[in-house]
Amino acid sequence: MLNAGDPEALTTAEIGHAIADALGRPHLHERLLPESRYERPSLSNPWAVPHPLVLDMRAAEAQLGYRPLTTYAEAVRDTAAWIAAELPTRDWSNTYLARLFNYAAEDALL
Repeated sequence: MLNAGDPEALTTAEIGHAIADALGRPHLHERLLPESRYERPSLSNPWAVPHPLVLDMRAAEAQLGYRPLTTYAEAVRDTAAWIAAELPTRDWSNTYLARLFNYAAEDALL
């Protein structure tokens, strides 16, 4: 069994900036929270871990000849464009996204 992950280990902020850039909104101003996800779980997200979590792809490169085909910033463009096009036409309240993000808590903080 080998690790599988993105070739780059991006932070939550870097992921947000890549998505903002892909949507043509490069001037993202993030608000960093002083508490960890464990101290304030209502404002957590799937990428908010207390220490960096990085999957090492060197074994896949050495044993299988794995080579990344793209970067996160390049790959996220099509996904971000698809989601942006789908937003007005879909009810997202019953998807996995609704369980992972507490947008009401984020809005209340801001």
